[in-house]
Amino acid sequence: MSDDKTRVLMVLFYRNVFERKLTKSEALRQAQIEMADQGIEPYYWAPFVRMSTAESRLLERSRAEREEWLCYSVQRVSNVLAAK
Repeated sequence: MSDDKTRVLMVLFYRNVFERKLTKSEALRQAQIEMADQGIEPYYWAPFVRMSTAESRLLERSRAEREEWLCYSVQRVSNVLAAK
């Protein structure tokens, strides 16, 4: 990653969050769109993704815990779909 391109992305992102009052997900999306509009290749901005607190906490868990959480989540979604 280019430090200069990362700096541009972060400036756009935080401007969107604090000045435009966008959600963090939308702020990142808009920053990436702005970079694309400026002709900056996706190589420099596409790898950046927004992670929620729950997702980052999930990554800290062991593989067994993540698999258990995934099975539980799939089961809950299946139950909701079956109830419809």
